[in-house]
Amino acid sequence: DGETLAYFTDRDTDYRAYLNLKDIVVRDLESGEETVVTSGQTCWGGSGSTPDHAPYWSKDGKGLYTIGSVGTTKDIYRVDARGKGFKKVVALDGNISQMDLQNDVLVYKESELHRPGSIQARKLKRNAKTFVMADIDVSEYGMLAPEKITLKGKGEISVEGFLFLPPGADKFGNHPTIIEMHGGPYSRYGNYWTTRYPWHVLSHNGYAVFIANPRGGTAYGEEFLRGVYRNFGTDDFDDLMEATDDLCEQGIADKDRLGFTGYSYGGLSTNNVISRTDKFKAAVSIAGIFNYVSAMGQNNSQLFIDSYKQPWAGDLELMWQHSPASRAAAIVTPTLVMHGTEDEPVDCRQSIELFSYMQMNGTDSRLVLYPGEGHGINKP
Repeated sequence: DGETLAYFTDRDTDYRAYLNLKDIVVRDLESGEETVVTSGQTCWGGSGSTPDHAPYWSKDGKGLYTIGSVGTTKDIYRVDARGKGFKKVVALDGNISQMDLQNDVLVYKESELHRPGSIQARKLKRNAKTFVMADIDVSEYGMLAPEKITLKGKGEISVEGFLFLPPGADKFGNHPTIIEMHGGPYSRYGNYWTTRYPWHVLSHNGYAVFIANPRGGTAYGEEFLRGVYRNFGTDDFDDLMEATDDLCEQGIADKDRLGFTGYSYGGLSTNNVISRTDKFKAAVSIAGIFNYVSAMGQNNSQLFIDSYKQPWAGDLELMWQHSPASRAAAIVTPTLVMHGTEDEPVDCRQSIELFSYMQMNGTDSRLVLYPGEGHGINKP
């Protein structure tokens, strides 16, 4: 009605943007009175640390509709505009990726890791039916739904993720296995479709693939989110290695046939893994940071500004210690390095530096640069 404003704000002023959960605040424009309507809730923020889009007002102005993530789920919630609670509006097998609300009709896109998804609509009234407006059928390609599993992390941490298996394979078959870390790190893998990663291709070629959510990711609460604050590639590395060992001990993965890969922060994780262990037989590093110190002047410096203290105020040595570049001499894992030449968030010189060190080590390695591609290699 034009009398009330709703907006997102950082919950904690002691941390910068990436390390904050977001709250929805409702402000009466006449009186200036403000109410935090999501106080204490942990699910607001979409897939990353920043909400996907603004919340939508209900037709009567008594509630707000927004997307929230909890673990690997991502659903639509109704938040009471007076701060008296919230409830889940939809609870689907997959993740919501887009939504719109007009005249009490909610429209949204939902997908799963093996299904590009559908556009659905429903009226916002009790027991209203959901109508599928459009659906993408990919059944002819034989893509199988992965299994959501929980593995051991470091200490009390658990690592959730999804396991892709070869068609018809026994889960406990000691498979050649690829571990993949997500980007961010303030993100996570949920049950949603993506065209970026070839998990189904790999599984159809005989590999098991586990995509992991170690500490530092979103949708698992503040403590989990801040698990890599001033600590990139340390405790999250331990989480990933504990999860890998768990896969091997269960008989799912073959400890002698392991690979590791990742894109963006996942590429940083790959660079970190190959500089800390030789347990993987091969690795693929995509658009990853290698040298935290040089990255401050080349890349998305906000990532390090939020995640470390000012280098000149005490964290320069810490950043170097955490950097894979500080352990370059230890890299022996055969590695493919991929990067777009026009990548602004992560300058391709990071991958060139990694490749140069590996060549100087005599490590089996190859660098592939993609002309005209940015932070994502998208052209066929």
